[in-house]
Amino acid sequence: MKRTNIFFNIKSIALYVAFCVFALNASAKVVPTGFAELVEPLFPAVVNISTTKKKTKQTYKNRAPKPFPEGPSFEDFKQFFERFADPQNEMEDDNEAARKHFYLGSGFIIDPDGFIVTNNHVIAEADEITVTLSSGKQLKAKVIGNDKKTDLALLKVDNKKPLPFVKFGDSDKSKVGDWIIAIGNPFGLGGSVTAGIISAHERDIHPDGLVDNFIQTDAAINKGNSGGPMFNMQGEVIGINTAILSPSGVYIGIGFATPSSVAKIVVNQLRETGKVTRGMLGVKIQQLSEDLAEPLGLKAEQGVLVVEVVKGGAADKAGVKVGDIITKFENTNIDNVRKLSRVVAESTLSKKLSVHLIRNGKSLTLDVTLLKDTPEDENSEDGKPVGTEIMGANLQTLDTRLRGKYNIPAKVSGLVIHSLSANSSWRKKGFEEGDVIISVNQEPLQNANQLNQVINRAKILKKKSVLLLVFRNGHAIFAPLDLK
Repeated sequence: MKRTNIFFNIKSIALYVAFCVFALNASAKVVPTGFAELVEPLFPAVVNISTTKKKTKQTYKNRAPKPFPEGPSFEDFKQFFERFADPQNEMEDDNEAARKHFYLGSGFIIDPDGFIVTNNHVIAEADEITVTLSSGKQLKAKVIGNDKKTDLALLKVDNKKPLPFVKFGDSDKSKVGDWIIAIGNPFGLGGSVTAGIISAHERDIHPDGLVDNFIQTDAAINKGNSGGPMFNMQGEVIGINTAILSPSGVYIGIGFATPSSVAKIVVNQLRETGKVTRGMLGVKIQQLSEDLAEPLGLKAEQGVLVVEVVKGGAADKAGVKVGDIITKFENTNIDNVRKLSRVVAESTLSKKLSVHLIRNGKSLTLDVTLLKDTPEDENSEDGKPVGTEIMGANLQTLDTRLRGKYNIPAKVSGLVIHSLSANSSWRKKGFEEGDVIISVNQEPLQNANQLNQVINRAKILKKKSVLLLVFRNGHAIFAPLDLK
């Protein structure tokens, strides 16, 4: 009996030791002793982005200082750029360089051919974009496409050798409490690494735009980190650092990143077409508040209320009516207005999708096919069209005034040439004021930004021209535009 007891005691001790070793190993995997091995191969794919923007002459001494906000506020890094910009750049000077602002941000390479992801506000309205690699080498970058609604942009640089790159991960698989690291260029200091955890998911911090599911983190991010990557412990990009919560404009422990689940969709479209095409349901909706839900016998979080159905729109064709309550779109429960907007924008066009409704207290499911969203030209001021200069041509979006001036039928859509410089490629190829550009490379033209992006992509690919469909004097004809 004694020998048996000794045997069991030895066995128990062995099991206990094995358990302790297992626990220590498991703990080591959960709490890393350092991030050096993870960070080292990622560093070369993160870049510094600097831009120059021409500013109108103004005397510095007459410029009113920008006050710091009182109390906590949500800010994106565009506001940081303005706040920390060198005031000497705004002094009155005849030197053109003194009338430019220099802005710094971050980005990351997603392809060895030189495609770079960053925030749209980092490169918005830039006259010149310079990308600095981790080696110190500087390359000029061109904008392939940008999307203001998600604050994302795709750039392209040319390099003789393939560039180091990183890949997107799945932000939907990340959990609160997961370790993450951020790499960027805070305050222009160069490549810097910070670490933290995911503090929260699904943060809705912006009144504008489509992103309502930001990742919150306590990893330090500051001015200059904007557009930089947030990595998981597998070295995958699961977020793009975008904003912070701060009463002073600098880091206090709460930062936000656009999740990769949103970024991947946008970046893929920008890379393929230079633009983002979204679906449009064709309804106006409002939040189902408690006051509205109570007489309907519902809970406020059960959906959104349809207040208007656009005639001829996707919802109208599917049979949606005013007073319907949309509770679910495909497999996503709809509990607020912004969620429906985001889900619709991310959905596939030309495919039947299910919309779940409550109508007169009864559940109903309809099949809907989204129509293409055609946003208004963003180049406008006080409701009047403002010309956009492209290669010596002043282009404007058609409206009633322009149609009357150039005798353009209502069925014709596109951009009208308002004026041309004498030595422009347009003039040399026979284009005239009053011509309407209907399409570019057989893509219907929605706005000047689209045309500009197609031209820039063609130049990157070293194309000699782009093909335009032009309306003139009651007839349409194809004509090339030289890019030299």
